Amino acid sequence: MVTYSSRFARRCRQLQRLLAGTARAARVRRPALLGAFWWDGHRNFGDMLTPWLLPHYGYVPVLRPPERANLVGVGSILEMVPESYAGSVWGSGLMIEERRAFPSARFLALRGRLTAQLLGAGPAVPLGDPGLLVSRHVAPAGHHGKVVVLPHGHHIHDPHFARLLAQTPELTRLVRYDRHPEEVARDISGAALVVTSSLHGLVLADSYGIPAVWVTSDLPLGGGDFKFRDHESAVRPLAPRHLRLTSGTALAELRAAASTVPRDRVAELGDGLEAGLRGILT
Repeated sequence: MVTYSSRFARRCRQLQRLLAGTARAARVRRPALLGAFWWDGHRNFGDMLTPWLLPHYGYVPVLRPPERANLVGVGSILEMVPESYAGSVWGSGLMIEERRAFPSARFLALRGRLTAQLLGAGPAVPLGDPGLLVSRHVAPAGHHGKVVVLPHGHHIHDPHFARLLAQTPELTRLVRYDRHPEEVARDISGAALVVTSSLHGLVLADSYGIPAVWVTSDLPLGGGDFKFRDHESAVRPLAPRHLRLTSGTALAELRAAASTVPRDRVAELGDGLEAGLRGILT
């Protein structure tokens, strides 16, 4: 049986990325191969952002183990990287709120202020999750005006999300975590509100300026809420936007808890992320 993580499937994805990435990168400049590390253990739109974004900036991604990568990209993956790592870190974050050190690494950007503090990075290091760049490459879809409900993969069968969707099916739309980033981006960009337990559901909502609330449920995620707080420390929302889902949570409560990130802050973080990629191989 061919599974997502099988050697055959991994090789097919690598070939597909090389072909598609080369074609896309050639529209920007002469394509440059870039050994990069991201999590590729299962199909998840957030983990697909590194190989999808890099070709927009002229780089053709080749998946490498972290110790052999020139670049570590999107995700809570820094615990997977050896402290001897001497390449570049671009918008990555920690999963667990514990100190680590990468004395030889080059920090092009870190996901949030909390990760930067735990790594001992200076105040000059740019902040931001690269998912904030998605709106620069996928035009907003038509406004469907529904509430997008995007559970983390661990919550796809969570009864609290099922009850929420069943309350007002005419007003809500389930968006799955295992779709392509462009498809997820189009659904989010047309929404009136995003309710999500996926970090990158929140990040993409912020990229498009869509009101969003991140929710927790009875089933905790690895690392708890650290990665969400880390992202929030970079975008600095105007008001808290977290809510715990219960069997009685109503849509009105979620709307009241949601907020948007100022567009100028998203633009500032995006500019810093793009600047970090310039001349990465020089």
